[in-house]
Amino acid sequence: MGKRVVIVGGGAAGASAAARARRLDPEAEIVMLDKGLFISHAPCGIPYYIGGVVKEAQDLAIYTPPEEFAKERRITVKINAEVFDVDTKNQVVYAREGNETVKYQWDVLIIATGAKPITLPVEGHDLNGILTLRLPHEAPKLREEVEKASTVAVVGGGYIGLEVAERLGTSVRGCSYLR
Repeated sequence: MGKRVVIVGGGAAGASAAARARRLDPEAEIVMLDKGLFISHAPCGIPYYIGGVVKEAQDLAIYTPPEEFAKERRITVKINAEVFDVDTKNQVVYAREGNETVKYQWDVLIIATGAKPITLPVEGHDLNGILTLRLPHEAPKLREEVEKASTVAVVGGGYIGLEVAERLGTSVRGCSYLR
């Protein structure tokens, strides 16, 4: 029997790590955990969902349902599984899956949770209507807020920030993009 590999994070990095683990150890027991609704998502598509070009957030998923990923690659995928503790001494990961706490033993642990958006260190950064953009399962809330807003400021001039601004039909004004 191969090693037990647990991967925390089901985005592109987690899916790539799972595929690599499978190639390195064809007998490995591989489990990928993600707190979102689907895995191997396309974050670059989020601006098109916010702008209405992509109709459903689920369309940003590469693999849905997770059984497809399991069938094609023999990798167990757990969605809506939020890891809240890692016990390195006993090599156990604890995840909330619904109302249950589930533990996963590991020989190899890979953390592939990605980056966290930077929030501005200014008063009011945590007010309602100030949102960050990171994961597809968060996009419906963002789209809902954008649809009811009279003014939108996009802070961030990376590819995704520019695409959000473009999708919303905004014009560039300094560091912000306003509609």
